Amino acid sequence: MRIAVIDDEKYSRVALVRQIENFLPHAEIFEAGSGAQAVELLEKHTFDILFLDIHLGDMEGTTVPQAKIIFATAYSDYAVRAFELRADDYLLKPFDPDRIREALKRCTAEPAPAVSAAPPVLHRIAVNSNRSTTLLDTDEITYIE
Repeated sequence: MRIAVIDDEKYSRVALVRQIENFLPHAEIFEAGSGAQAVELLEKHTFDILFLDIHLGDMEGTTVPQAKIIFATAYSDYAVRAFELRADDYLLKPFDPDRIREALKRCTAEPAPAVSAAPPVLHRIAVNSNRSTTLLDTDEITYIE
């Protein structure tokens, strides 16, 4: 698993990296301290998860993209915008270890199998009568009581 932590506040970035390492010790974790570094990092590598600050100093984190995105910021008023951008989660500073674990669990979980909206079409049905079962073609049935 490859994770990028993009935050212009070094203390927050280092603290978040340590928390992630506690929960996912085998993950490859990369860091960027500015929007320019983030763009360079994203050009060179692909990531499974991005932890992304909203304000990066030289650009807005909402313009960086392509992976599972967990916004990690001190600004609670951007949460609605983050989810409009299809963010996978939104963490507020200072980081709560339980919230980090929950966000990582959600982003690393296997997707649930797709559920078909339409029920399967039956071509035959089984009818029990006089201790025997007969299969009838549904095309031949005009009325059932």
